[in-house]
Amino acid sequence: MNLVAHSARGVWFLRAVDASADVHDANYIYSLVHSCIDEIGPEKVLQVVTDNASNNMAAAKLLKQKYPQIYWTPCAAHTIDLMLEDIGKKPAIQNTIKKAKSITCYIYAHTRVLSMMRSFTGDRDLVRAGTTRFATCYLNLKSLYDKRKELKEMFGSTKWSDYRFAKQKAGKVIAKLVMGNDFWSSILRLINYFEPLAFVLRRVDGDVPAMGYLYGDLENAKKEIAVRFDGNAKKYGFIWDIIDERWNDKLKTPLHKAGYYLNPLFYYENKAELEEEVFVATVV
Repeated sequence: MNLVAHSARGVWFLRAVDASADVHDANYIYSLVHSCIDEIGPEKVLQVVTDNASNNMAAAKLLKQKYPQIYWTPCAAHTIDLMLEDIGKKPAIQNTIKKAKSITCYIYAHTRVLSMMRSFTGDRDLVRAGTTRFATCYLNLKSLYDKRKELKEMFGSTKWSDYRFAKQKAGKVIAKLVMGNDFWSSILRLINYFEPLAFVLRRVDGDVPAMGYLYGDLENAKKEIAVRFDGNAKKYGFIWDIIDERWNDKLKTPLHKAGYYLNPLFYYENKAELEEEVFVATVV
């Protein structure tokens, strides 16, 4: 386990602990964090960040008893990735992702088909790696959609029809999928679900401190999704529900709201709303 401190001056490595032989329960996690806080000084620590594992959340309760002024918040990148994962679990979305994977898996499993694909796409690959599993899923969907024209040209060409693969059952299934417009419409719908959240994920997973942007970026992501579906809540309402469920549970602390309020990028655009929200939160 690596323990590091983040500050305005950068990242400071504190220590690495070989925890392979230990039970990672709440008391163990708490003891590690507590020792680092004592080393730095409780008055200099504002926030502890870990992933969303239950042992970490239990350790957070122990820390709250000792240092009520210190926030223990879950990793924003992990929480947003969970939002993407929840979206991906919806049956219709899961089915579209499965079809998209079948195309890339088929192409990359046959070297001659892969070579043909690269000749049509200008040596550009379909598969891209992201920082998380569902970020990778989004990037691959986007990459596939961006190359739909070239893929249609390939599977509609005489070069493909002359291959033995074109006469096999698997090849026919993939070709039919690529040539159908309904499939690409489904891919575009998924991109419109994922892309605004992928922007937030890139922000919080970078090296630049993102606390002042997280709340506002999630607000903007919801608005962007609504715009992409022309304000038709029937098409995006369940996506908002998924975002809110994770957001309300993990990332709507007073600390996140303070970052939102103090960021000029969001403050002047939403002044009345922000001042009312902060005032209400203070009174409560």
